[in-house]
Amino acid sequence: FIRNVSYAIRLNDLLLVQDEASIWRSVGGHAGRTFKITARTNLWQHLKPLAKLLRSKQPLHYTLQGELATGLLIHQDLHISRSGEIIPGDHIPE
Repeated sequence: FIRNVSYAIRLNDLLLVQDEASIWRSVGGHAGRTFKITARTNLWQHLKPLAKLLRSKQPLHYTLQGELATGLLIHQDLHISRSGEIIPGDHIPE
């Protein structure tokens, strides 16, 4: 069982969202399962630094870090991490 997920999403050094959610999902041994959670951020508070990053036209590094709290009787935390780059010009209409 997955009981809880906590996560943080960063764009370069800018923390866009950090939250946790109680999800209670079952995943069989050696199996995979996809589920959705809602991540909310207030971009207004990040508007100036975000605009500066987008104007730089340099690749932006993103990271997603999370921790899954698993188990019912025996608890174990699983750590997840994903990262990559976004090219700002690829997402701005001309």
